[in-house]
Amino acid sequence: MEDAIYKVGAIILNEKKQLLVVRKPFKDRTEFILPGGKQEKGENDEETLIRELKEELGISVKSFYFFGKFQGQAVFENIPLVMSLYEVEIDGQPSPQSEIQECLWIDRNYRCLVGAVLSKQVFPTLISKGWM
Repeated sequence: MEDAIYKVGAIILNEKKQLLVVRKPFKDRTEFILPGGKQEKGENDEETLIRELKEELGISVKSFYFFGKFQGQAVFENIPLVMSLYEVEIDGQPSPQSEIQECLWIDRNYRCLVGAVLSKQVFPTLISKGWM
């Protein structure tokens, strides 16, 4: 897809089987999404995860494993999105930094508004694997 956004995202779960989601300060948009972002020139997925999680949440990556590739509509840009997701074990306590306004731990009974890829694809996959 030529006009698609390609992102690398993190599935970060805590000991309570809660998923870390983030919110950016976009006008008239309140959806939470997964942490991560676009690759910079010459970066691979690992380098993108490490950079984005440090910039956005002040955390380090201890380990990561490929979780899956998901496609849908980008919440903020309203164009196709292709997201490579990784299960990530972190070091540190996440706190909003850079372009992140808020971070939140949610479980399978979440009540906040989340992006379509997260609600329609990622959550069902996590639940079917028994991770949530």
